Amino acid sequence: MKVAVMTPDPPTFDLLTPYRALARVPAHRGTASFRLGDEAFSGAAEFLLPPGGQAIIAFHAPADLTSQDFGRDLVIEAAAESGAFRIECAQIYVRKPSRSADGGSWSLISPVNGPARIRYGNDRPVRRAVALLNNFDFSCGDPVTRDGGWTTIDTPLSVDAGGRTITFRQRADRPQLLPLVKAGLLHSTSLVEIAFDMRDGESDDDLLAFSADVTALCTFAAGTGVSVAMLDLLDGDGAAVRRVVPQPVTARYRDREIVADFHLRRLFSEAFAEYRRMKQAQASWARLASYCASLEDAPFLEQKFASMVMAIEFFIRNCLVEAGQPEDRVTALDFAGLIGAGRKHLGWQVPKHYTTKETTRLLRNAVIHGGTPPTADNAEFRLLFDKWRLFLFRRVLIRLGYAGKVVSPHKGCASTSDVADFSQEHNDFTPADSNAPDPWAELVKKFREQQACAENKAS
Repeated sequence: MKVAVMTPDPPTFDLLTPYRALARVPAHRGTASFRLGDEAFSGAAEFLLPPGGQAIIAFHAPADLTSQDFGRDLVIEAAAESGAFRIECAQIYVRKPSRSADGGSWSLISPVNGPARIRYGNDRPVRRAVALLNNFDFSCGDPVTRDGGWTTIDTPLSVDAGGRTITFRQRADRPQLLPLVKAGLLHSTSLVEIAFDMRDGESDDDLLAFSADVTALCTFAAGTGVSVAMLDLLDGDGAAVRRVVPQPVTARYRDREIVADFHLRRLFSEAFAEYRRMKQAQASWARLASYCASLEDAPFLEQKFASMVMAIEFFIRNCLVEAGQPEDRVTALDFAGLIGAGRKHLGWQVPKHYTTKETTRLLRNAVIHGGTPPTADNAEFRLLFDKWRLFLFRRVLIRLGYAGKVVSPHKGCASTSDVADFSQEHNDFTPADSNAPDPWAELVKKFREQQACAENKAS
């Protein structure tokens, strides 16, 4: 006879209430145990992955837990009719307990220096993986039939990633989360997930590493840091066998794409395998995505520009070393020297509009060494930042083998251009003259004039 082991529901922590409704994984409540120094503690706990930020654990603290420090060997277990689970965290940070409105004493605990791992029920074979992505969004997918016609709006998107098909899907609660993250009420969140089949012999960490490589390419496409929020490992029936919840550094969500949705398929087909190959060939390339992820996270423009200059210098140095230039000589080059070396040894096209009047070099020195920027005002400063930011992403995408289009300006209006187009007209973010005719409006006007002319001739 099968006996169901029941665990009474522990008290919940009131401060977590606002985060439960849109949590990325339902609250897991059970009995926790961990070590803090030489002492062992146990009690009721709730594990939650909120809509933004890292996983958090609310622990019902006993009276003798009065300090805060790094702990280890956290385990949360529960068994009920709905299924048993076990959560393990090797390292944690335990905060000093505080008293809630109901009089209970609670401590908030964070997993650190490694993922939290959740196991459900008996061990079963994993057939498929689903990874939740931080800060990535798309709205144009594969064509599907709908309402008697076909559409690509808000449909899943399948791409080839180094011989493996992955499918991007919008999450069910995207309509609720998107306005919150766009308004800044959420720093970051998961709007999209990817799904792919598991291959024989792959471990959980292998699947997590593959998902991280996918997010690296998404970072280059989105222009902001994309990371893995959670990895679900599913059995043949689609039920969760295990979950891995990493603690990634999360950038702020930004809606400033570099590669548009309808070019993502080409990006992954041309660039994903090369990205993995170059990381294996030269270990320093593993830091490329993190350099590109954090360009706009600093609060002040000087700090943003400094981050971008460091990213450009890192990228050029790695390209030069990869091309056979001596590392000690490359390391000694300053920004202007690196640009010159890129032209000479890498055959780079860097038109003069990027370095006019040495403004960029002087601005680089000012922000790195705390001097006064040579720009007329912050508006000019921002325009230079945007130009060089696009320069960096163009160069990164070219290095990865992508030969498609990127989002770029054209005479002050949003447009697209070839990834290798470094002309001033497709890289200058100066706003269009308000009195100048809009190119799209002019095209529509000419089309209507030609249509009217054809109708007149027909009559």
